Amino acid sequence: MAKKFAFLLVRDFTLSPLSLFIDTLRLAGDEGDRSRRVEFDWQIVGEPQRVD
Repeated sequence: MAKKFAFLLVRDFTLSPLSLFIDTLRLAGDEGDRSRRVEFDWQIVGEPQRVD
């Protein structure tokens, strides 16, 4: 069973740290670098925000 993570993004949050963390989960969660969500699964929680 995969370990689950949820990311709650707040206003003015920069996406760089999020993308680095998700990429780490993606690479560590599957053997052979197939980018499947075998060991870890994640969901981004929050309402879409308009970027000015």
